[in-house]
Amino acid sequence: METSAHLAMKPESKRQLKLDEIGEWSEMKLDILKKYAGAYCTILKARNLHPIYIDGFSGAGTHIRKRTGELIKGSPLNALEIQPPFDELHLIDIDQTKVDALKRQTADMKHVYVYAGDANKILQDKVFPMVRYEDFRRGLCILDPYGLHLH
Repeated sequence: METSAHLAMKPESKRQLKLDEIGEWSEMKLDILKKYAGAYCTILKARNLHPIYIDGFSGAGTHIRKRTGELIKGSPLNALEIQPPFDELHLIDIDQTKVDALKRQTADMKHVYVYAGDANKILQDKVFPMVRYEDFRRGLCILDPYGLHLH
């Protein structure tokens, strides 16, 4: 895992990754999400359904704890640790530097799809059409925009 709030990017990128700082309320939301996602996957898999994780505003996968300055896992990295696991993860962010960070962290994971762009469009055009009821696929869609708008 990366160890700095500002991470150097590839030479072709002029921007640096700036991790979001989160407070106690956001940490509580992450804990609730972990517990819910674990129960969600357990229940769906017991019914031979396919759980799909969708995060419309995924960020870089890592945050900085405001209180201490230490790095903590965000919702995408927490979702990767859920047991039983999600069949697929679809992670979206509008910030290319955050998308690049997510891609580096999930590079060897064939069941993880990372998209750069507007979640409003990507969800409707690419992700939601793949999570079809008749295919026994069920999506847990997280939409927690940070200063962005959802249509």
